[in-house]
Amino acid sequence: RYDEICDVDGSKLVTRNDDREDVIVERLAAYDAQTRPVADYYEHKGRLVSVNGDLPADEVTKQVFEVIENHRVAEARNPVSR
Repeated sequence: RYDEICDVDGSKLVTRNDDREDVIVERLAAYDAQTRPVADYYEHKGRLVSVNGDLPADEVTKQVFEVIENHRVAEARNPVSR
């Protein structure tokens, strides 16, 4: 293993400013402070739906559209006043 060299194909690795540890730590802290409370709120209300983002992009897209369609159909059957 060599620094700044890809272990797979030997090409030079490119490091972005966003790849620095301090930036990642800051982003995770921002997530905990800003995004997690919103997700927790909607999860508590039974309105949060998760999809597996580790799947290939086309499968994630398919799951997202299925969730939206299922929600649309459910809303049409039983409209909820807002």
